[in-house]
Amino acid sequence: MRRKIEGHFKDEAKERQGERTDLKETSRPSGLEVKKNKQSEDAIAEALGTSRGTLRRATKAVNEGIPEVIKAMDKGEISIAKAAEIASVPKDEQKELLGYRA
Repeated sequence: MRRKIEGHFKDEAKERQGERTDLKETSRPSGLEVKKNKQSEDAIAEALGTSRGTLRRATKAVNEGIPEVIKAMDKGEISIAKAAEIASVPKDEQKELLGYRA
């Protein structure tokens, strides 16, 4: 999941590279078709074939988790939800919680 998210953002950034950002946007260069009433988060989740909640939990785990938590999530050793839960505690406690997983 993390690699898909990162890949999407990298691809989108490459497409925008060199474009003027001070002008009103008339069309989206992204591969995502964003519907007028949808939030970007919804569009990304849809493109990845997941829910907005799962996307939020994965983002939380990646942004706030220690490398061991992210690695365990990427390998499928723990769920995205569990990784986000562990990432919610201070970093110095995360490794201990990860060690007690079943």
